[in-house]
Amino acid sequence: PQRHIAHNTLTKYIRFLPHIQEKAHKVNPSCSMANSCLGVHIRQSDKAAGRRQIQTDEFLPYVQAFVAAGGEWIYLATDSGKVLEQVRKEWPRYLQPKIRTIGDNVVRSNDDKAVFDIASHHRTNTEILIEILALSTCQFMIHGLSAVTETSVWINVDLHYTSVNLED
Repeated sequence: PQRHIAHNTLTKYIRFLPHIQEKAHKVNPSCSMANSCLGVHIRQSDKAAGRRQIQTDEFLPYVQAFVAAGGEWIYLATDSGKVLEQVRKEWPRYLQPKIRTIGDNVVRSNDDKAVFDIASHHRTNTEILIEILALSTCQFMIHGLSAVTETSVWINVDLHYTSVNLED
């Protein structure tokens, strides 16, 4: 019920700036039911409050099952340069053309330092909003505990029923 309330509040009061909406559509276009998309959010930099850092390889079986079932796209959101490098080097070649990201020219951490401690808050906030919107257009999501994924669910409340929280 709380996610539905959050969704209704967001829908009623929050509007994303057009340039943020355009960028989110550019990095993750055509995510309709005919072009199914799996959102994968791998957060690794600043896990706090005893939360478990989920390793990149823990996501792989879900991604492979999604593609084997006919899934078309994987939108990968991450705050870690190491995660992106690992996915590109170690995940199977057949997955690579299906993986979309916000791009390489974004702030990412290579240790446990939070991205908002690396660059300006305006830049990191803008990039995170783009990631949230891009994830929210997916039909499915695999993730850990994060405000980014929670907000994506608030935008697309159907993700409440079609996501897996690997920290849960």
